[in-house]
Amino acid sequence: MQLQLEDLLYQNNAIQSAVQLFKGQSKNVSERTLLSQSNAIVITPNQCLLSPEQLHKNNISILQQSALAENEAALSEEPQICIEMETGTGKTLVYIRTLYELYKEYGYTKFIILVPSIAVKEGIINTLESFAGQLKSHYQHKIHWFEYDSKRLNQLKHFINDDQPQIMLTTVQAFTAEDRILNQTGRDDSIGGFSYLEALGQTRPIIIMDEPQEGMDTELAQKRLNTLTPLFVFRYSATHKRIINRLYRLTPYDAYSEGLVKKIEVLSVAEINDEAMLKIELQEIQAQAGQDPKARLNLWHNIKAGFTLKPSK
Repeated sequence: MQLQLEDLLYQNNAIQSAVQLFKGQSKNVSERTLLSQSNAIVITPNQCLLSPEQLHKNNISILQQSALAENEAALSEEPQICIEMETGTGKTLVYIRTLYELYKEYGYTKFIILVPSIAVKEGIINTLESFAGQLKSHYQHKIHWFEYDSKRLNQLKHFINDDQPQIMLTTVQAFTAEDRILNQTGRDDSIGGFSYLEALGQTRPIIIMDEPQEGMDTELAQKRLNTLTPLFVFRYSATHKRIINRLYRLTPYDAYSEGLVKKIEVLSVAEINDEAMLKIELQEIQAQAGQDPKARLNLWHNIKAGFTLKPSK
């Protein structure tokens, strides 16, 4: 059964919280040249001409729509925002659709989705494949995507050179170590003499962090991200450890009250109105080599005068 693309209010609110950040920005049409010894490569980097004051004004407007207080948002001039969404509410599809909207509204073309593990990456690939046709039909355009592979560097070069919208999907481990191909300098197949990471940085990508608290805020990871010189970083998680410009929040209570996730009930070993029951307390565990472990219990018996303790042997 094919999953259907739906226009859900809470997902649209999350999408617009990111898209409206650039309200007032004109279509992206800039060009920049990377010079090498043998040729010139023309690229179209993302750009934002809005002033810090305009971005702050947009932040405040988004917060008012999201009903979030400024102290909850942790407003900052850092080019990063947090979107907080409960697990199981379609976070992956939300940020994929956000990229489609950013291309539609502002002409942004360079996007990188950064994930903490191969397992998460496979889930995103499944979403991209499952909704490819519906997204193209809905937005009347297609965003090419590829999974970064150090053995297929032509895809990376195409990402850097082409002026059509593209998504690069990669794990954080792919560029953190010094010896990774992305970080190597002086390669014969380099672009304009840059390392691949530096060449990617010339495109000013918009970066999506999926679960940034899982290894993306380390000192080394942040050093590599700075080399990428992102135009903006969008951080998506249900459990942010570092809050920067939180512009949208869907709490577990919100998700449950709107029927987006199932209710979880915790069963107790004790019954309601269990005043007459025996209470058992684990006092000590004795374990010795060559012998079965033993437990010492406290047995609380309910008598007329109240609970009385009878230690076990």
